[in-house]
Parts: sequence; C-alpha cells; structure tokens
Amino acid sequence: MILYHKDTWFGSIRFFGSVLPRSVPQALASLLLCIALVYYAEAQAEFLEQAADSPLGDVGATVIYAFCSNPYVHQVSMLSISFVIAFRVNLAYARWWEGIGLLHNMRSKWVDAVVQLIAFDAVPPTDRSAAPLVPSAADFRVLIAHLFSLLHACAVLEVKKSWDVNCLVARKPKPAPAQAASGHFTACVVHFFPWSQDLLEKPRPRYEIIQAEVLGGISLIERQALLDMESSWVEHMHLRIVRVVCDRISNGGLNMDPPILSRIFQEISSGTLLCTGAQKISQVPFPFPFYELIRLIKWYFIVSNPFILVSFTTHPVIAGMMCFFSTLFFVAIIEVAEELEDPFGE
Repeated sequence: MILYHKDTWFGSIRFFGSVLPRSVPQALASLLLCIALVYYAEAQAEFLEQAADSPLGDVGATVIYAFCSNPYVHQVSMLSISFVIAFRVNLAYARWWEGIGLLHNMRSKWVDAVVQLIAFDAVPPTDRSAAPLVPSAADFRVLIAHLFSLLHACAVLEVKKSWDVNCLVARKPKPAPAQAASGHFTACVVHFFPWSQDLLEKPRPRYEIIQAEVLGGISLIERQALLDMESSWVEHMHLRIVRVVCDRISNGGLNMDPPILSRIFQEISSGTLLCTGAQKISQVPFPFPFYELIRLIKWYFIVSNPFILVSFTTHPVIAGMMCFFSTLFFVAIIEVAEELEDPFGE
C-alpha cells in the first residue's frame, strides 16, 4: 500500500508504484498507428471515395474506408466492453478491500486476545512458592507479547508468499527523521511536486525484501522450528500459543471463569481463520479466462481506437492527442485493476 498526500500539487503523480510506466508504451503504439492512418487517409482519400462509390471497386479499400468513415461500428463493441471493464474494476476493488479488511480484523482479534491474557493473568503468591519454576506475571506477559508478535509477523510473510526466516528481524526503535540537507528550495519542490522525490531518492528495486519486525527478536530454537515447518508457520505459532496458555492455566495463572477462557481461544482461532482468508486472496489468482479476455479487449481497443478517431478528424496533432490520452486512460484502468486484484503483491 502506498501512502500519499492529497493536499499537494500533482500529489498523485509519481514513478514508483504507478501504472503509467506500463501504460504509456501501449498508448504510444496506438498513437503511431493513428498517425500512420492520418497520413494514409490524406494520401488515399480520393482513391477510397472512388472505390466506395463503385460496387466493383477495391474490396479492401472499401472496407477500410467504411470502417474509418463510420464510427458507429465501433460503438456497438464499446458498449459491451464498457460493461466488462466496469465489472472487472469492481471485482478487483472488492478483492483489494476484502484483503485489507481481513488483515486488519486478524490483527484486532489477536490484539484482543493479548489484552485479555495480560489483563486476566495473575499467579497467586502461594502457587509461586510451591512452584518456583512457574514464570511470573511479568515474564508471562513478555512471552505472550513476543509470541503474538511472532505470530503476526509469520502471518504477514505467509500472505506475501515469503517463507524466508531471514525476513523476521528484531523490532528496533525508529530513528528521528533526518533533516533535508539539500536546502529549502529542494524541500519546497518535493512538497509541491511529490513525484520529484522519486528522482532525488536512491533507486529502489522493483521487488524489495520485506522485513517483519518481532518484539524481542527470534531465537535460534524458533528459527529452526520455522525452518522445519517450511510453510505452515501460522498454524505452528497458533499451536505453540495454545500450549503456553494451557500450561499457564494448569500452573495457577489465568484463574477465571471458563466462558472467558473460551473467548480467548475463540479470538485466537478467529484471527487464524482471517489469516487463512487473506492467504486465499494471495494464493488464488484471478480466473485466467477472465484475465485473457480482458487482455484481448485491451489490445482490440489499442488497435481500433485510431480508426475511430481518424473518422472524426484527420488533423495529426488533434487525432494524435485524442488517441494517446484516450488509450492511456483505458489501458491505465485495466492496469489498476490488475494491481488491485493482488493487494499483497509488490
């Protein structure tokens, strides 16, 4: 997810994370075809008119002339294309919003479980003297916070389809924001034109390695356990947390009524279930037949759009600008839908 500011000039224009770098080359291809048709129409206007008037004229020239001179043949197909593209964008946005909602609800469920475990835990002093190996309330809180932090980090990596133990790092305090060393002028330029910051910053790779922070870091035993599990990290951490909580109950901690205990286990399970739903969105791609159809529709529009614009005007500048921007916006909408369908992608 890319954070941006709405109160700046041209705040929505940037290079990193934008669909324009992929849309502009396709719009340029349509622009070149449009310019070629403009000059072809000017050079062959008289011949096409004569061929269209004669029933025995050149069939190919007659078809081209009819297609270029009458835009209504294109409107029939564009009517159905508009419905398909709108349906495609709505599905992609719903898929994106569902994935974001699942992650936020997953986090809220596990935070609720952590709060209840920390609030309701209290080991009586008599039990502490009888069993000195039982962790104190402070140690248990630290352990629970660490385990749930590791559980959340594993869930984020699984959703990103990245089972790399090296991505689990200890949480560090955030450094103070550094002052801009390039002067007041550069700061003003970045404020009014945020897209210029991508040019001033160090170039970043297309796919960056995500680092999931864990409270207290990750021990060698935990690292080896995750390596042995290969992929089912969330299920492994879920089982470990349940065992720690059960051991705490048997040692005298979490002395509360069974309905409250069952609610804690239910919150942990609900968070894991929401994580599974996020994995479904991440691991199950968009249906290929629909994806293939949208690709064919996009290239159909790129090729046919110049013919329609030439039917309205043969001025190279006006036809070229209209062709370029209309194709750019159409292709950009499709590229946006492809980005939204994978909310956890790069």
